[in-house]
Amino acid sequence: MQRLIVSLLFLAVLAAAPAAYAVPQFISYQGMLTTNGIPASGPVSVTFALYGTPSGGSPLWSETRSVTPENGIYTVELGAVTPLPSTVFAGDDLYLGIAVAGEAEMVPRRRVTSVAFAIRSATADTVADGAITTQKLADGAVTDAKISSVSPAKLTGVIPSGLLPSGLAYQTDVDSLQSRVTNIESQLGAVARLDASQTFTGAQTFASGITVGNDATACSAAHAGAIRWTGSGFEGCNGSNWLRFAYLGYDGLTAGSAAPSCKDLKTTLPASGDGVYWLDPDGAGGVAPFQAYCDMTRDGGGWTLWASMNNTGTSSTATVLPAGNSYMDQTRYAALYQQATEFKARGETSGSSYYLGKGEASAATCQDLSSPTPEVFGSGASAQLTYGHRETAGCDRSGGDAAYLFISQAQLFVISSATVGSWHSGSATGLSLNLNVNSAETFVDLYLR
Repeated sequence: MQRLIVSLLFLAVLAAAPAAYAVPQFISYQGMLTTNGIPASGPVSVTFALYGTPSGGSPLWSETRSVTPENGIYTVELGAVTPLPSTVFAGDDLYLGIAVAGEAEMVPRRRVTSVAFAIRSATADTVADGAITTQKLADGAVTDAKISSVSPAKLTGVIPSGLLPSGLAYQTDVDSLQSRVTNIESQLGAVARLDASQTFTGAQTFASGITVGNDATACSAAHAGAIRWTGSGFEGCNGSNWLRFAYLGYDGLTAGSAAPSCKDLKTTLPASGDGVYWLDPDGAGGVAPFQAYCDMTRDGGGWTLWASMNNTGTSSTATVLPAGNSYMDQTRYAALYQQATEFKARGETSGSSYYLGKGEASAATCQDLSSPTPEVFGSGASAQLTYGHRETAGCDRSGGDAAYLFISQAQLFVISSATVGSWHSGSATGLSLNLNVNSAETFVDLYLR
């Protein structure tokens, strides 16, 4: 039976040393093997293992070596076959276990101790110049507290001229440089570079404005908040769709930017031309936005077409257009009527217009224009579609106490007596008495504003 009777452990000195001298990565170990008290000779297989505990546990490192004792004594460098990881020495205690020729590990394990001067390695006497490099410093290791008391004399070197304002020479005096920087900041204020993503925390003023490009990127959550110019208007990304910006919230070009009325649209966007626009007179929660024709050029513009008729006319939920022979449905008309202040009837052939204020219309007790449905006299092709009918007694249009406008057989009639007026000509104010207008018209268009 082979036994370990003497062992000496020599650890390489692991104290901090100048970078020019590498720390040995082996542990020299010497021991003695005997067989029945007789020093062993000849090759013997020995397994060495390092543990963090005096017994039990798994080895932190191990290797098997073939040793050849002379008079029982052998020497081996541990780590020559299986490198010793630095983690082996991370703990406070370390124990060496030895097993000979496949036998059970000898007990007890031998505690690994320091040689005398290796104890001193716990404290480094000096750090060689240039020994601490950027790679040796852990991220975040140098804090503000560590550099707050560094004097300008310790900060030397050359600052590239490209980083300094024009006319400022290379500066090694930090105090002087700081005074110049302070002066520059006082003159320029807080300036952010706009060649990369920036976050502004305060109000910013751009005296010459900002130019926004036409971004063709599809609107997505990652793009939310972006603004682009399409060539005809601004749009903003809400995370899923590009939405058109409108002046004061509307431009009438889409249902999402519907205007309250043609008059509002004309006031907000004076350059708006005649045509069909989206309107939403009563806002969210009321009548859904709908399209209507706006006369933006005649009589100051801002007129909403609600009827266009010659001999007959029917209520329609479709968009009423000039020469359309229909009138707007009651629901949409009622929403427009609430904000209207005046009405106009225009003959398309003659170009003549007749007007009625809302207060005047309200006084027309027979047909006060609160409904787009005409008051009808007669029937068939001879039916007279009557609007703004005011009469002192009754509503039969007889006698000399009535005033009204009616459309019949492609003709426009405007009637008023010497005492009762309703529609008037020439301007949008003032009643006209003693009217007896009869003009042939292909269509008569009715507007409100």
